[in-house]
Amino acid sequence: FQDLDGRIDYVFNYGSFNFSTPNFYLKFLRGELNYMLAVESFESFDKEYSSDNRDVYAQVLNLNYEQKQSLLKYLLWKSKDENKYYLYDFFFDNCATRVRDVLKHELGDSLVFQERDYDETLRQMLSPYLGGRDWLHFGINIVIGLPSDQDVDSHLAMYLPDNIDTIFSNSHIISDYGKIPLVKERRHIIKSIDKHEKISFFKKYFIPKYVFWLLFIITFAFTIYEFIKKKKNYILDFTITFIFGLIGLFVVLTWFGTIHGAADKNLNVLWALPTHLIFAFYIIKKNKPKFLKKYFLIITIYNIVFLISWAFLPQEIDIAVLPLFLILTSRYLFAFLGYQNTVKQ
Repeated sequence: FQDLDGRIDYVFNYGSFNFSTPNFYLKFLRGELNYMLAVESFESFDKEYSSDNRDVYAQVLNLNYEQKQSLLKYLLWKSKDENKYYLYDFFFDNCATRVRDVLKHELGDSLVFQERDYDETLRQMLSPYLGGRDWLHFGINIVIGLPSDQDVDSHLAMYLPDNIDTIFSNSHIISDYGKIPLVKERRHIIKSIDKHEKISFFKKYFIPKYVFWLLFIITFAFTIYEFIKKKKNYILDFTITFIFGLIGLFVVLTWFGTIHGAADKNLNVLWALPTHLIFAFYIIKKNKPKFLKKYFLIITIYNIVFLISWAFLPQEIDIAVLPLFLILTSRYLFAFLGYQNTVKQ
């Protein structure tokens, strides 16, 4: 908010939080960290975003004097200590959706957002913003669940600032003089410095899908060698099973132990079974129980069924999971086939 004579100079930022919050990291992980509406001067905002080398665009809204005053009054009221906090939700209540909701609160039915169809889910819409950060992308795909795979309409699409920009530019206000554009002018107020960074060989190829396929090839070759030599490295099976169990436990904890809406109903638990954590320790026992052979068989059959049904799941599973899944399945299959030579009768 700025006026012509410079008496008003406010930047309202819904993406702020307090690092001194007690139990900050625990609350952040559990989704219980309060974000807040912070107010600063444009000068301070400019310095921060310029130092981060970020582009910032401003949209001048087509509001009359009364609407501007009402909006400013509302934001100042929302920035008070008793009103400024809210529980952040990655897709459904974040610093971008708050902008959408504030305008809708102030303008009501007179504000008509552009309606359009998106042939994408929330998860797919996020992917382009994670380009070049493949490990982060993989981790996010493990954490977020079924709510992330719902189809997107204009309302949901505005969880991303770029979509706010596009939709606002194509929306209108119903005034006493008919329909007028919501956005009067768009300005490039902070310009980044273009830096052409050469991508290293390591950064280009040390990504989940390449690393995991390489691990599968090495592990599968080692498994065939073991089977031919009638040897069995149960330490490797323990490690693989334990890692899968840990991932499964993490998925369950983020699903049931947090209030992150995006982590709800996470079907990654179907391939990363938490029960693997328990059975991993039976695998390295010197005298292995007889039921372990049945577990190898049951999980092998289950994994084959899962692979067949993969394409029909309502949740998108990261394709980089496939080689990891094949590692476990091949190890369990050969463990079952050669088990009678190692189990105590």
